[in-house]
Amino acid sequence: MPLCVRELRVTYTPTSSSPLPQLGGPGSAAEIIFSRLQHEPVEVCVLLLVNTKHRLLAVHELGRGTLDMCIVHPRDVFKAAILANAAGVIVGHNHPSGEPEPSADDVALCMRLRNAAGIIGIELLDFIIVGEARYFSFKETGR
Repeated sequence: MPLCVRELRVTYTPTSSSPLPQLGGPGSAAEIIFSRLQHEPVEVCVLLLVNTKHRLLAVHELGRGTLDMCIVHPRDVFKAAILANAAGVIVGHNHPSGEPEPSADDVALCMRLRNAAGIIGIELLDFIIVGEARYFSFKETGR
């Protein structure tokens, strides 16, 4: 009986010839997240994928949720990072209420992602929540 093998291919197609933007810290990452999510009526979670120099490789939408929640699993975060050959990731999502303070679920997810990142060897650089013209960075607050 013949063996059925599936092949997975990843191709990169740059959208411009300009150099990749370098993320200088939580503020610059929050700007990218905010620009993509500021008008979303529901929670949306995105992933910023970066190379070893913290240059942005891609922005990947991880999921769309409801008014007050979005389901994200660590395997989805790191699957995208591995396929993009990313050295690090920044996870970000919006709070449609406008208040960027993390919920208990946000804190728990950040801890799960940090544990998974340590095992896989892809750095979790930050977990950022954007609200109404403000953001919360786990890195900046030492969490």
